[in-house]
Amino acid sequence: MKLTLKILSTVMILYSIFLLVIGIRNFGPFLLIIFAALLLFSVYTQNSVIKNMIYIFFILYIIFILFFAFILYRNVKYDNPSGAQKSDFVVVLGSGLRYGTYLSPEGKRRSDKAIEYLKKYPHLNVFLTGGQGIDEKVPESVIMKEYFLENGIDKNRIFLEDKSTNTNENIKFYIDALKDKDMEYHNILLVTSDFHMPRAGIIARHYNLTVYPLCSKTRNISFIPNIMREELAFIKTLILDLK
Repeated sequence: MKLTLKILSTVMILYSIFLLVIGIRNFGPFLLIIFAALLLFSVYTQNSVIKNMIYIFFILYIIFILFFAFILYRNVKYDNPSGAQKSDFVVVLGSGLRYGTYLSPEGKRRSDKAIEYLKKYPHLNVFLTGGQGIDEKVPESVIMKEYFLENGIDKNRIFLEDKSTNTNENIKFYIDALKDKDMEYHNILLVTSDFHMPRAGIIARHYNLTVYPLCSKTRNISFIPNIMREELAFIKTLILDLK
């Protein structure tokens, strides 16, 4: 048992380091490191009460994360042609930049999904969201705009905001920007990663938007840390953001 836990902890730590090296720098990899440290602590502690509490915590957490993943993927849509016909705008949510300058893998997948639909449905315009993080050289939405232009989307179809720092602000600043331009904004084809869509959809509906979801598929390699991070963010949104 001790050897198994040591091996598992080591694998979790190495996996976390690998994720950080390839540019996945959300809270997920750090959660894995924390959990690995807890497992190692359970191996070496002589306190049976603490040891059992850690084991119970992990069992409950695994049950919770499996339930969350089930809820998360129950209504995922990777294609939504009917929603595209009814939407006023394609809204693409940011996911942070890689190395401060480049689209992250998740950001690129979201952008590619939006570009695919913009080419299929030329009546649609796109709104890009994402400000500048502390480790980023430019706002994410500016980099996204360059990517859309490189992929043949006319500049007159592209709108953006460059101040948001989270999903709630992504949606709020989208609404504020289009209100200022006196443009219709209530029906949106919302583009984000599959793991992020339930929370993003709840926030958008909180602002009285009609949401037609269009998901990009998460890379298998980043599924675990993204789910771990998102479940905590989901709880935080329900408690703090929807007021």
